[in-house]
Amino acid sequence: MAITTFVYKYNRYANWMLILYCLATLGLFIFSSGLSSTGVIIYCVLLFGLPIYVGMNPKSFMSVRRVDDRKLTISTDNICYGESLFDIRILNNLTVYIYAFDNFTHEQLGADGRTSRSMEDGDKNTISFIYLEEEYAFTFFLANYDQYKELYNIIADWQKNLIPVKARSAFDAGYIREQIERYGTM
Repeated sequence: MAITTFVYKYNRYANWMLILYCLATLGLFIFSSGLSSTGVIIYCVLLFGLPIYVGMNPKSFMSVRRVDDRKLTISTDNICYGESLFDIRILNNLTVYIYAFDNFTHEQLGADGRTSRSMEDGDKNTISFIYLEEEYAFTFFLANYDQYKELYNIIADWQKNLIPVKARSAFDAGYIREQIERYGTM
């Protein structure tokens, strides 16, 4: 059993984007007295609209994270990241957090007490461990329900073979099956 997927890493220009954004915010205070009220409004809309755009479009070119070129393979015997191979039997502090798979549609209770449909992107799953005293942590993508089930089976196999793993999921497996039947997303 194995799944191969991609991981996210921070955009190497993220620090510069943050610095430029801070300078642009500072520029608002410095130059606002010299701008017309329309100019200030346009400047504010652009300045405050940018983080909203980036937040709503996590796959945009302005995102602080991007897809890594190296693939992550998780199997019953090892974890492979690019050229690095980690034997599952000698990992310490192995922790897996399964959030959801891409396009998982489910009901969500809102602040007003009403339920609404929500769709997940599948890009908030994490795995971390210590290998030979070096810590590794990955945020990875689950493309569909089949990858989700396969990862569940891999973790069950680790537990059956007494591999110490801390695993948790944002959604109960029964709830996921129920929502798949209701909304037909796989």
